[in-house]
Amino acid sequence: MEYIAHYGIRHMKWGVRRYQNEDGSLTEAGKKRYAKDSGRLTKLNESYKRKQIKANKAYQKADRKRYGMFGSQKRAQPYYDRANEMQYKANKKIRKGAKLYKKMGKYISETQMKDLNPELIALGKSMFDQIQNTSRITYGSRR
Repeated sequence: MEYIAHYGIRHMKWGVRRYQNEDGSLTEAGKKRYAKDSGRLTKLNESYKRKQIKANKAYQKADRKRYGMFGSQKRAQPYYDRANEMQYKANKKIRKGAKLYKKMGKYISETQMKDLNPELIALGKSMFDQIQNTSRITYGSRR
């Protein structure tokens, strides 16, 4: 008779919940853990905003070098490269935030997420949606 049997991992305690009670509500340790994750989500959003502003300024500078009085594409290309690099770093923060939001959703249900800070949950959802909507980011010239 061929079948696969799995007897678990030695010394592992089955059914022990560290972050949730049996009714699904969060324990003190669970509240502490998810508060920490929401704080990280806020920091990621602030970092993303700062990096996005820097990238936009870099694109503006590149445009001035290209379309200014003595501008040319050749002269502006290094500035566009730098702006593209900054934009990539900003998008990296979005991807990280979306991953964190997905991880938070994996561990706790929607009803428990409502108990957490609603602004942070909305922020995580928006970061996740932004990643889903941007199927592919091209890193070339803006024009």
